[in-house]
Amino acid sequence: MSDFINVFKGSPYELEQLQALPIKSLNDLRFQAFLRLFRKVYEHYESVLRANETMDFNDMIREAVRHVKAGNYLSPYKYIMVDEFQDIAPLRADLVKVLLAQQSDCALFCVGDDWQTIYRFAGSDVTLTTEFSRHFSAVEQVVLDKTFRFNDRICGVASRFIQSNQSQIRKQIETIEHSTQSEVHVVIRAHRNTALDEALSDIDRQVKIGGRASVFLLARFNHSRPDMSGLKQRYQKLDLTFMSVHKAKGSEADCVVVLDVIKDRFGFPSLVKNDPIIEKVLPTAEGLRYAEERRLFYVAMTRARRTVYLLTEPNKESLFIKELKQDDYDVSFDRGELDREIIETVHCPGCLEGLLELAVSGERRYYRCSLWPYCKETAAICPKCGIAPLVRDAELHVCANPDCRYSELVCPKCGRGRLLKRKGPYGCFLGCSLYKKDGGAMSCDYTKRIKNTDVMSR
Repeated sequence: MSDFINVFKGSPYELEQLQALPIKSLNDLRFQAFLRLFRKVYEHYESVLRANETMDFNDMIREAVRHVKAGNYLSPYKYIMVDEFQDIAPLRADLVKVLLAQQSDCALFCVGDDWQTIYRFAGSDVTLTTEFSRHFSAVEQVVLDKTFRFNDRICGVASRFIQSNQSQIRKQIETIEHSTQSEVHVVIRAHRNTALDEALSDIDRQVKIGGRASVFLLARFNHSRPDMSGLKQRYQKLDLTFMSVHKAKGSEADCVVVLDVIKDRFGFPSLVKNDPIIEKVLPTAEGLRYAEERRLFYVAMTRARRTVYLLTEPNKESLFIKELKQDDYDVSFDRGELDREIIETVHCPGCLEGLLELAVSGERRYYRCSLWPYCKETAAICPKCGIAPLVRDAELHVCANPDCRYSELVCPKCGRGRLLKRKGPYGCFLGCSLYKKDGGAMSCDYTKRIKNTDVMSR
């Protein structure tokens, strides 16, 4: 409700306009029901402001527009400058317009970068920048095409990526710094902590004796925050800072590590959708899917002066990672021992139709059939390489990674579980991995006595 109030008051709409919108779908019906509740909350909110003789920020802008239009304020200024123009919302643009209209010789000077418009959720409208001349008539454009922050290899990847959106203004950016190798690296590991440690270890190795390096750990959402105290103890030559990409805008570091670039609700791009109710008062969404997320990804990469690491997981790579690979960007892919082409086509041993995909349940990571829940087949992650699934046949569960090929015996009783070495009060024995203490239909109680020296995995 508070988000809706803020965005609504910063929009060009009046409440009566919203209530007059036609009802064409269930979402429209839901929106009208919401407005009936919203009107009561909104009226109470406004009455509290009046009773305390205060106003919020949006009221300040609205009142300023009203006073200028009514002639209650005459602008003495012949020059108006707006910095960070790409973040401007329609109501604030209206204030600029009415001030301009008061002086026939008033000049407007704006500084902004449409590639970094990332606040639509707060009401910013990218078209105010990309279609500037439509809103502010005649315009002379000066392109600031030289960057003193990132090198040419980061620039090449980031610039090409952002301009895949044809609505963005075309630019050719020049860099002062140059590199002889790829400086954007994709690190693919089954465990996010492993990927992060490998990225930080790589940065740490490159720091000269007695030197230091600043490193941003960036994420789409704050809940991706790792254990910073532990990392700072292990990597004492690195000045580590975690923040969301939105918060990092305007900042820079030697290296950037982008966490959780995976296909997930809270991955990158985020799969979280705005509620249709708040979409009613936001600027019109762009035609290109994930357009704002693409700009946010550009912002993340361009916080780095030297090197960018994008961390992802096998079979969970986000659309952005797949695009970087499929379109042959100047990006290195570090899979460890993972043979990606083989693992991507591991068929489910249960139904023989689906493919095994990485799944997460709390702290547990495993593979399951892509036809889940129609096929209930699951497979453990190989304990040796930590990446590929253990795929069962008649006798063995075998790692799908051809460089690993670790194997475990199939339980002869249930034909699905793995025989694991366990230790009991009478010595070592083999037990089925599907054994449950409380029993159940899926539990298997198979056991077999073995000697301590027996080897049951390969």
